[in-house]
Amino acid sequence: MTLFQDFPWEALSTLLAGLAAVIGAVYIGKRQLRISAGQNEILTRQADIMSMQVALENLKLRSDLFDRRFKVFNAAHEFLFNAYNGEDMHGHPSSVAFKRARDEAKFLFDQQVSDALEELHKHGWQYQGLQKFVNANAEQGRGDPEKDLAAVIEAQAQIGRDMSALPGIFERHLTISDVAPTIPTEPRV
Repeated sequence: MTLFQDFPWEALSTLLAGLAAVIGAVYIGKRQLRISAGQNEILTRQADIMSMQVALENLKLRSDLFDRRFKVFNAAHEFLFNAYNGEDMHGHPSSVAFKRARDEAKFLFDQQVSDALEELHKHGWQYQGLQKFVNANAEQGRGDPEKDLAAVIEAQAQIGRDMSALPGIFERHLTISDVAPTIPTEPRV
C-alpha cells in the first residue's frame, strides 16, 4: 500500500493534464487546418464564379452592342433596298428607321462608319430626286430621254454598289468572335 501512497500523484496528474492539453491542441489545430483548407476551396470557387459572372456580364454587354449595331446595318440595308426598287422614300418606314439608325450610329461606331452611312443616305436621296426630275421632264417633254435614262440607271447602279459594299462597311463591327469571348468553364484547383 505504501507504493501508491508514496507515488507522486500530483506530478502524474500534471503530466496527464499537460498531455491531454497537447493532444487537444493538436486535434483542434488539425481541425482548424481542415476548416481553413475548406474555406480556401470555397474562396477559390467564389472567385471562379465571380470571374464567370464578370465574363457573362461582358458577354451580355457585347451582345447588346452587337444587336444594336446590327439594327443599324439592317436599317441601312432596308433603306437602300427600297430606294433601289424605286419606293417613294418620303415618310417611308425604312427611311424613318434609317434616319434614327444614322443618329444612333454616331454613338455605336467610329466616324468612318458614320460618314459611310451619310454617303449611303445621300446616294439614296439623289436617286430618288433624279427619278422625280426625269419623270417630270418626261411629262413635260423636256430633257434628253437617253441621257436622263442613263443617269437614272447609273444612280440605281450606285445604290446597287452601295448595297454590295454595306457588309464591308460593318464587317469589323459585326463579327461574332468579337461578341463571344471565352468563358472559363472549369474552376481553378
